[in-house]
Amino acid sequence: MSLVQYLLMSSIGLLLFWLYYYVFLRGKTFFVMNRWYLIGALAISLTVPLASLFITAEQLPAAISTVSTLSGSSSLGITEISREWGEMSTSKSLWSVVIPAVYILVAILLMARLVWGIRSAFFMVKQSEKLLIHGQEVYANAKIKEPISLLNRIYIPSSWKENVPYEIIIHEKEHINKKHFIDLVLIELSIIIFWFNPVIYQLKKAIRINLEYLADRQVILQGGDLLAYQSLLVSQSLESSNRYPITTNFAAPLKNRISMMNKTKTRNWARLVIVGALPLAAALLAMNTRPEVKAPILEFAEPLTNLIVEENRPSGWPVQIPSVIKITSTFGERMHPLLKEKRHHDGVDLQAKEGTPVYATADGVIEIAKFDYFRGYYVQIKHGDKYATQYAHMQNFVVMQNQRVFKDQLIGYVGNTGQSIGSHLHYEIHEDGKPVDPKLTLEGC
Repeated sequence: MSLVQYLLMSSIGLLLFWLYYYVFLRGKTFFVMNRWYLIGALAISLTVPLASLFITAEQLPAAISTVSTLSGSSSLGITEISREWGEMSTSKSLWSVVIPAVYILVAILLMARLVWGIRSAFFMVKQSEKLLIHGQEVYANAKIKEPISLLNRIYIPSSWKENVPYEIIIHEKEHINKKHFIDLVLIELSIIIFWFNPVIYQLKKAIRINLEYLADRQVILQGGDLLAYQSLLVSQSLESSNRYPITTNFAAPLKNRISMMNKTKTRNWARLVIVGALPLAAALLAMNTRPEVKAPILEFAEPLTNLIVEENRPSGWPVQIPSVIKITSTFGERMHPLLKEKRHHDGVDLQAKEGTPVYATADGVIEIAKFDYFRGYYVQIKHGDKYATQYAHMQNFVVMQNQRVFKDQLIGYVGNTGQSIGSHLHYEIHEDGKPVDPKLTLEGC
């Protein structure tokens, strides 16, 4: 899976989980549940797209063949659209450099901002006066205008040290005790990866305000003066100046927090709404592990992928590593096992049991899918203008000519057809029309 595909699939997951939160969970008073939902949405969206590296779809040749046929017939139209789009883009080479460069540059700047913010926040302790207020250690700092918490420390403006409301101590202690800074670090790291995606900023807003809901609720549960506390929030909102990315923001956003403090507690049976998020996780998993679901999505995004990724070099194993018994023949000169004469071997032979799944090692278009007297059932995939791969002596294949396929998509099964003396897969890579040693791209060789 390329970086572009990963970002696409992860972004789809973020969007699905955000929409579900916005529609079903945003107005509920289940703040603890919402906290774990939002963090879980981030974790699932970032990790599930990697599942295709470890999980493969069930071996259902008939079903996949049918789906492949359908996607093959429909992919012609999409391929034509992609070709026309590509013709309009006369500066593809330029864009394939500019877009990744801009992405990396912005990510580096955001990372630098985060590191600088963390450094500045930690440096505050050296500039602060340590006090004991309401039985809690507090640090007074002249550079801040509102209370903030960082790790296990509470900071207040120096002008407050003679009069710190008890409600503020309760509020900030809740942030510290429940380690809310972890949520803030995770969302800031996610923004570095998905800075281009507007959904990530909505998730950041949701995570931050939910943490404030949790701290506000603790003030109420410990008997704080609600009216005095809300008045304090109103007055403090005028001086809000929090500039540290991993510290909490005491006074903002004001309107939603006061509304939520006065809201009737949501009935417990409504917690069942969280169950609806399970199909979202299942759908995201299917998008990343089921070829029939994944292929149309990647085809839709193919113009953007082609614009950014100019070289589509094959990489990895065409069969899963545990299935390979051994490499029986390497690239180069060898004694032909049937003709008993020295000939150049243009690929590698991977010994594996008959019926072992064979996967494409890069995105591409099926150039050949047929039976040949010498190669048996074999498939040749064209990966752009530079690379091509060939998979020979298969038991059968589940793709058709002109079909668009993607890396790690099932294309057939190991067999013993054509001029073969045992069950194996013959695998070739061609670069600029010439065979090259596939061993250079096989991980772990």
